[in-house]
Amino acid sequence: MIFHRANSSPRMAKQVSSLIILLIIIFCVGISTVVTRSMENSSQSDELQVFLWGIGLISVFTLILYGLSHAMEKKALVKRERNSSRIYGILNEINQRKQSEEALKKSYESYNRQIELSPESIIILTKENIVFANNEALNLFGAKSMDEIIDKSLLDFIHPDYKYITTHRIQRIYEDEEKVALIDEQFIHQNGDIIDIEVTAILVDYFGKPSIQMIVRDITERKKNEEMYVTFKKAVETSSEATFITDHNGIFKYVNPAFIVLYDYTLEKIIGRSISEIIIKKLAGNKEYETSLKTLLNGCEANEEITYIRKDGTIIEVESSVKPILDETNRIIGFWGRQINVTKQKLIERELTKVNDEIRFLKDEKESYAAELILAKAHAEESDRLKSAFLANMSHEIRTPMNGILGFADLLKDPDFTGEEQQEYISIIEKSGVRMLNIIDNIIDISKIESGQVKVSISEININDRLMSIYSYFKPEVERKGMQIFFKNNLPAKDAIIKTDREKIYTILTNLVKNAIKFTHQGYIEIGYEKKGKYLEFYVKDTGVGIRHNQKDFIFERFRQGSDLLTRTYEGAGLGLSISKAFVKMLGGNIWLDSEEGKGSVFYFTIPYNIESKEKSVVDSYLV
Repeated sequence: MIFHRANSSPRMAKQVSSLIILLIIIFCVGISTVVTRSMENSSQSDELQVFLWGIGLISVFTLILYGLSHAMEKKALVKRERNSSRIYGILNEINQRKQSEEALKKSYESYNRQIELSPESIIILTKENIVFANNEALNLFGAKSMDEIIDKSLLDFIHPDYKYITTHRIQRIYEDEEKVALIDEQFIHQNGDIIDIEVTAILVDYFGKPSIQMIVRDITERKKNEEMYVTFKKAVETSSEATFITDHNGIFKYVNPAFIVLYDYTLEKIIGRSISEIIIKKLAGNKEYETSLKTLLNGCEANEEITYIRKDGTIIEVESSVKPILDETNRIIGFWGRQINVTKQKLIERELTKVNDEIRFLKDEKESYAAELILAKAHAEESDRLKSAFLANMSHEIRTPMNGILGFADLLKDPDFTGEEQQEYISIIEKSGVRMLNIIDNIIDISKIESGQVKVSISEININDRLMSIYSYFKPEVERKGMQIFFKNNLPAKDAIIKTDREKIYTILTNLVKNAIKFTHQGYIEIGYEKKGKYLEFYVKDTGVGIRHNQKDFIFERFRQGSDLLTRTYEGAGLGLSISKAFVKMLGGNIWLDSEEGKGSVFYFTIPYNIESKEKSVVDSYLV
């Protein structure tokens, strides 16, 4: 339309000018005719007539020329109109083509956007070369940008084992224009890793060129899972452990061959039936079943040993382990279990246990007997050693005062000694006699204790008076050694009277004080007591040499001192503490000590406070 309007104005101008010329010619012809007629009537000259005919001829010739010109102009106009129509058609075709190209471009852009947004890896090939790949495909190749793979051959990324198949498939798509169904191939990642892929391809038009659109999925993980599944299935199928899978209702969905052998059922009779039908109803006692069921329903593993009665009546023992199968919401969707026939093992275990018990009993008996023999031997050896030491000690202890008595008694026969010297010798004889008497008393006491002939004679005793008498008796001896002695009464006179064996209390305290004096060379000695509940706790404290830690365990044994050697520093038979311990036990108390070598010792013993008066014979042997 634009082209047609642009050429219409010049044509109209030419038509108007032609019309004006035509009117002039008609006007001239008309005048010539009028003048000719007038001259015929008026008989004018021939020259004017010739002139007028000349004008007429010119007008006619002009009219002819105009006609020819008009015809030619009309022909040219028709030709121009034809050319104009042709040009208009071409322009219209170009315009439509541009519109189609724009629409096609928009379609390709929309297509590309859809591919880019696709979660699938999409690749477009022209021939064998890659012309487009979306972001998912770039990630699949390991490329950071399109430039790393664009215009490269697809075969550069195909595993060598699949290159021939891929080339053949591409040719078939171009030739037959058919879609290729899902196939498995292998890509090579840019880092060298082999990737299992699944590919489907179809022929498409891409910017006017026949191209192949490939949809690629990475199935590497799926392949691994499939391989694992195959391996796992093979392992389960060949396992000696009976394996089964059920749904959430306990209906069997799978059992392996070992399960069929264990329970002596065919596969057809197991699949579709419940655990209770195949296993539970055949249990020889199913008390643990409900507990195991509760455990499984709580989502935990249940382990138990079951005894199963087979169809032929034989009883088998089975170790069973069942786990719940959970979905992503932790809902139980089934159960998986494995069971082992441990009948033979259990039988062997029971036999071994029986044999081991017998062996253990015999071994224990042997060890006990051997231990008793070793202990008896040790006791016998120790007893022999102690008796030998005791006899040697007694010989020494008796011989020493006896030599003193006999020696100084013989000296008194000499009349030349002064009275003062005689008194000194008499004093030595008395001390030696007292020492010998104490030794004899101790021997008699320990002999009575050993034979069970010691009796407890209960009577009233004032503890305060007893401590005072002991204090008074030993005070001179202590002071002669340059030390001090103290005593403490913690009860008033009316509460200090108790019922006990006064002689044994005196013996116990005397032995403890004698030991304190013997082993203390400076400092002090303290005796006293405290009331603790239903008992009186006595103590004798000194600042003497103390007792070594390894001697505390046997210090109360018979014939024991700090040393058993004849070369020991201190005199005595080593019976005092043993006798004291025996007497304390007879009175219903305990005796113990605290001591630190070089700093002194404290001996404690307890007796019941204010018990009923009674006599009893000691028939038990108080061996310490």
